[in-house]
Amino acid sequence: MTDDLFSSLFPEDVLPVAQKDAEEDISVRPYERVIWSVSSLLASVQDQLEIHFETLWVEGEVSNLRSPGSGHLYFTLKDDACQIRAVMFRGQASQLPFVIEDGQHLLCLGRVNIYRHRGDLQLIVDTAEPAGEGALRLAFEQLKERLNKEGLFDESHKKELPAFPDRIFIITSPTGAALHDFVKSARLRHPAVEIVICPAKVQGEEAAADVRAALALAQKAAGPDDVIVIARGGGSFEDLWPFNDEVLAKAIFNCPVPVVSAIGHEVDFTIADFVADKRAATPTAAAQLVVPDMAAFKDRLDNLKKRLADAIESCVHNRRQALAYLTSCIKEPRTIIAERRLLVDDLRHTLIRSINDKIMGLADAVTPLNIKL
Repeated sequence: MTDDLFSSLFPEDVLPVAQKDAEEDISVRPYERVIWSVSSLLASVQDQLEIHFETLWVEGEVSNLRSPGSGHLYFTLKDDACQIRAVMFRGQASQLPFVIEDGQHLLCLGRVNIYRHRGDLQLIVDTAEPAGEGALRLAFEQLKERLNKEGLFDESHKKELPAFPDRIFIITSPTGAALHDFVKSARLRHPAVEIVICPAKVQGEEAAADVRAALALAQKAAGPDDVIVIARGGGSFEDLWPFNDEVLAKAIFNCPVPVVSAIGHEVDFTIADFVADKRAATPTAAAQLVVPDMAAFKDRLDNLKKRLADAIESCVHNRRQALAYLTSCIKEPRTIIAERRLLVDDLRHTLIRSINDKIMGLADAVTPLNIKL
């Protein structure tokens, strides 16, 4: 009977071990009951979970996501056949570079736990990342979409760059190639341009805060006709990540001084590029955008000067011709006066003669009347 009981309780591959353990501990009888309380049972299961399942990665699809006022995230992680409850507490959730949403396929790092009040098996998630897609890339797209909806990228908010800036504040690494390229190109275009270097880390965990601090200093020192340039050379998506910082994006948006972003290469885009007033593909391109080309300006000025001189000469020539024509139409004033004097004399003589003739005619008419009288 004992053999049949053991055979029904244990698989064949572990039966000899179980029989041996039972024979060695004669105090355990197969017919004796071991009664557990619910609490002790769940506590024992939790102990075993902690022994056999420490920190582990679990892959699955997110569903039934909830985020109550506490800020914790509650969701179900499932595959094609099974599912497990999961929770990520507010502190860990706030550290994620992306937002967890229903339908995402995640890799979750955490610990298996028994929630004793309900007896539920759950996964306490410490961190997570998208399966099959980088967390940074997803965070970038989510932040880009959200800031776009908030209006931070609207063209109506973009400020125009001054044609001749008084000073240019450049925020970048003082030892990087970006600064060298910018200054070299700027000096070629305008040797006397004033460039103020605002040193900042442009890579690493502290870079975003460093750039924000430099932007605040530049904004405080800059005048209405100044420009701020945020620049760094090329790099991987991870290298450029500090420029996808949401706080930095809003600081650029709220800056009253025009801001030009010159981050990475032409194919690289960051959140700072979308929110800045102007975007340059490279630091060199930023210098070409911000600094006026004095040689080209001088050529243009010379051309305008020549065009102005030509226009003035043409105008004078036309006015001289018009004056000559008008002069030809106008006689010498003394001649006109003399002619008018002669004409006046002629008219006077004619008038006198006419009056005399009239008097003589009247006299002839009166004479016969006198004779008759």
